[in-house]
Amino acid sequence: MENSQLYLRDVGVLLYKEEKDLLKRIDRCISFQIKGLNIQITLNREFLLTTYKVVEQELIKKLLNFESVIIHLHTDQSNKFGRNNFTDQTLSVIKNLFLQSNNIDGLCIHPDLVDDFSVLERFILNDKYMGIEVLDKNVKFGNRFSDIKKILEEYDFLSLVLDTAHIQEMEEEGEPYLKQYIDFFSDRIMEMHVSRSGNYYDMDKMSKDFKTSHSLLSISNNDIIKTIYKSKVSDANYVLEGVIPYGEYGEGLLKKEVEYLKKSLFQMLPEQN
Repeated sequence: MENSQLYLRDVGVLLYKEEKDLLKRIDRCISFQIKGLNIQITLNREFLLTTYKVVEQELIKKLLNFESVIIHLHTDQSNKFGRNNFTDQTLSVIKNLFLQSNNIDGLCIHPDLVDDFSVLERFILNDKYMGIEVLDKNVKFGNRFSDIKKILEEYDFLSLVLDTAHIQEMEEEGEPYLKQYIDFFSDRIMEMHVSRSGNYYDMDKMSKDFKTSHSLLSISNNDIIKTIYKSKVSDANYVLEGVIPYGEYGEGLLKKEVEYLKKSLFQMLPEQN
């Protein structure tokens, strides 16, 4: 894993309710100042179509605080990625980001939001990667092993993004478990989004309406890390997808998660019997 890096997914970083925009999330990620922690930013349809030009330079300036950045492209069912103007506009944004930021290393996308996978090859700029993510049980496509296998067999330029919480959910529906995905697709895996399915937070420290299906690995007993460690997937990027609450509680949990993952994955310590 000597070329692997560790990232924090921006949308999992909670803000106070009045603070919702992307730039404030990035500011909070910068404020953590944890060595070796990079960022995955989510660019959704609304941002790409209506907000990007307004904050373009400010966004690029903030991204340069990180050694490495990866991008999660997102849209909705009414305007999917394919042969359309929305995709052309998105590609224009991505090309400009690549032009002005030399630290962007790859992109990923939800397969249920794609009408034509062939157009995704246009997003592979400067030898970076475009990955499709295994999804959860709430969608109709892209959450089953057979869906992923078919896409990757047809489009050999695509990489794979494993989401451990999604795979856990789908395992309950009779789908393969994490080890089977890793064993079968090992040479296509470029990202792993690591969290545990379920809510394991101290609810006394959370708002009453807090809900999540993505918990930090370090606060729950699980064998996800052991499965990943044994597989020794080479050069995959690891994205923290467990929710990071605001305040000291969240900052403490994040530091614990980073230490846990670095010790378990990046130092490649011998397995304890």
